[in-house]
Amino acid sequence: MTGADYPSELKGHRIKHLAGVSLTPAFAGKSLERTRPIYFEHEGNRAIRDGKWKVVMNLKGPWELYHMEKDRTEQHDLSEKHPEVAEKLAADWEAWAERS
Repeated sequence: MTGADYPSELKGHRIKHLAGVSLTPAFAGKSLERTRPIYFEHEGNRAIRDGKWKVVMNLKGPWELYHMEKDRTEQHDLSEKHPEVAEKLAADWEAWAERS
């Protein structure tokens, strides 16, 4: 979006290329076509969004599961009601973190 180049090296250290899909169309109000989940981590908090589901872990807490079409503000943790979904997404996040 800014036109900046992503460096391949900084101060003699090779930088991994960032994996993922550009969110530029979404910022422009257009539809975002994606087939893979969105993974993220910030200051020890982590999450993965895949379709209608999102699992979130705040720091060292337990994974929480949310149905984003019905609960966009993440008020109702469904991890006990759908443990298989929460466990699969949490495992997907862990695998992504190992690759990144």
